[in-house]
Amino acid sequence: MDPLTMAGIGAGVGLLKSEFVDRPRADRERRREGQIAQWSPWTGMQPNRVSEADPMGLMMQGGMTGAMLGQGMARTDKMNEMMDVQKELLKAQTAQTAAGNVAAPMPMSPMMMSPQGYGMSPNQAQSPWWTMGK
Repeated sequence: MDPLTMAGIGAGVGLLKSEFVDRPRADRERRREGQIAQWSPWTGMQPNRVSEADPMGLMMQGGMTGAMLGQGMARTDKMNEMMDVQKELLKAQTAQTAAGNVAAPMPMSPMMMSPQGYGMSPNQAQSPWWTMGK
């Protein structure tokens, strides 16, 4: 899904949570703390602060979460398309090999062919994994 659409959905969910979950909770807390303040001369208890509903904060939180989910879903769609292309290429190569034709090697990105693409120096790429951090 589009990240902006997901951000909008997340912001809407954040606003709904603020209005239908946090605001009634704040009202209940406010009534309870009012009772505590009313009876405090006899009980010695002091009222606590009431955490107010924060619609803007929840909308921003929901929007950012939705945008991150949308980006991940878009990236997954691109990866699936790339895997489908590779599967079709492999099928074509297998068919050529079965027919007696020599199949061309599967193209790889230059990043995958070089150790530098993985963020390693050439020496690290050829050393055992247990010596990588040294």
